[in-house]
Amino acid sequence: MKERIQERLETEFNSYKEQLLSLDKQEIFNKTYETAIKQEISLFFAECVEDGRVLEFLSKFSVTANLLDHLYDLWLDADDGIDKEIFDTLEMELQLKS
Repeated sequence: MKERIQERLETEFNSYKEQLLSLDKQEIFNKTYETAIKQEISLFFAECVEDGRVLEFLSKFSVTANLLDHLYDLWLDADDGIDKEIFDTLEMELQLKS
C-alpha cells in the first residue's frame, strides 16, 4: 500500500509540474508556494510513511480524486504562516551568539 500511495503522489506531482510548465512566467511565480508545499508533501510520503493510520487514511481516497491537491488544501487550512518559525530561528541564533 505504501508504494501505491508514493507512486500516486509522484504521478500527481509530475502532472502538476507539466501543467505548471505550460503557464507563463508570472503565473509560475505566483504558484511557487503551492509548488514548494506540494513537493514537500510528496517527498514526505515518499520518505517516511510508516504509520499505519496515515496509510489507512490516504488509501481511502478515491482513485479519481487528486490526493495531492486534497493534502495541499488540508495544509492551507492548517497553515498559520511562518512568523513563529522565523521568530524561533532568530531567537535561537541570538542565544547562540550570547
